[in-house]
Amino acid sequence: MPAAISAPRRYAARMWSLPLPRRCLKAAATLVVLYLVYLGGMYVFQERVIFPGAYWRSDVDRPVAADATQVWITSDDGTRVEAWYLAGRGRSAESPGPAMLFFHGNLDVIADRWNVAQLYANAGISALLMEYRGYGRSTGRPTQDTLTADAVACRAWLCNRAEVDDSRLIYHGLSIGGAVAAQLADRHPPAALILESSFTSMVDITVRFGLVGTFCRHPFRTDNVISRRLCPLLLTHGRRDPLVPISHARRLQSLAGGARLVVREAGHDDYEPEWREMCDFLAQCGLLPPPP
Repeated sequence: MPAAISAPRRYAARMWSLPLPRRCLKAAATLVVLYLVYLGGMYVFQERVIFPGAYWRSDVDRPVAADATQVWITSDDGTRVEAWYLAGRGRSAESPGPAMLFFHGNLDVIADRWNVAQLYANAGISALLMEYRGYGRSTGRPTQDTLTADAVACRAWLCNRAEVDDSRLIYHGLSIGGAVAAQLADRHPPAALILESSFTSMVDITVRFGLVGTFCRHPFRTDNVISRRLCPLLLTHGRRDPLVPISHARRLQSLAGGARLVVREAGHDDYEPEWREMCDFLAQCGLLPPPP
């Protein structure tokens, strides 16, 4: 019999030969060791779990969308972050209007969500989609602090556009992008915030998987930001979301006090927000004309 097969059987045989109290203690000790190994592995490799697109996707050869303007934001440490921009229909220096900053999910790149920019631009809202560090053609490695700093820099670039009214900015985040949007909102409150399939905090997500919250180097405390009620908030979420349960959205709604929550029969990856619902929300915020 191969050693790889016989070793576990020999271990099991020795376990069952022990008295019950010793058997229980030995089993408990084994579980504790395995759990500590699990904790250690998740602590060391947590960036690969939180930001998988920076490690498992390569999109450097993907062309820029035909209607997009490619933008490069260079940080103080020399990191170059890519973004795509699309001016809103009818917007110019003589007719400035609202603008939207979009932050995608942790397995996406900006090309995957370019249709969001097109929807906004067709409604007269200029759109900028920021790529995360390590994703696509952006250099560096993502962390909570670096993504927040990049978001601040992208906002500054957008505010300098002649066709953009910087008092009418919208932040829209999907999944972990909602956490980035919330961090930006904490520093520079927008005219409206849209969180799609997002979570209360990364700490709450890690605890669901048996991890210790204090081990999380990127806590993304969206709940703390939302509780300060910085701006009008729209929450959209799938009722059957297995990754970020609907309870996260309901908790954020209660913290915001009066935030609008739209729930659809969907999961996490197959959730598609209803554009009409977002238009209604933006009209209530005075960022779009009331729908007919």
